[in-house]
Amino acid sequence: MSAELGVKSALEIDVNKKRVEGYGHIARLLKQTRKIEEVVFQAGPTCEQALLEEWKARTEELERAIYDHVLSLRHDGFYEQLHRCKNDFVTARNYIIDQRILIQEGIENKSSELTEIISKKVKSNNANCDSVVQQLEQATQNLILLRAPE
Repeated sequence: MSAELGVKSALEIDVNKKRVEGYGHIARLLKQTRKIEEVVFQAGPTCEQALLEEWKARTEELERAIYDHVLSLRHDGFYEQLHRCKNDFVTARNYIIDQRILIQEGIENKSSELTEIISKKVKSNNANCDSVVQQLEQATQNLILLRAPE
């Protein structure tokens, strides 16, 4: 019986260790991606193409990290929020790309309308991301406290 408990405890410790590492990594990626989004938004549709590519790369890295930890994230109730943040990054990026095209084609009035939509999307996503980052960081702290007697 005690051998079973030892195996179960070791397994729980290993699972929680992976959650701590994964949640910390995801929180860092969210912060990095949000910072890039803010830089791109501030620069507007004339931002450097390299920034858009970096934003896309960070978003894809975030997506991989989310899927790498999908079971834990679902179990702890974070998956939907994270998926929404990731999708909002993609949507805002696509809007900015569309805005660049509208400007190139000389359709300034539609570009101005998109600026307002992008602004709302970025503000909303900032609030959502800040919230989920705080929750992930709190969950990480709680998991670390669970492991403390190690």
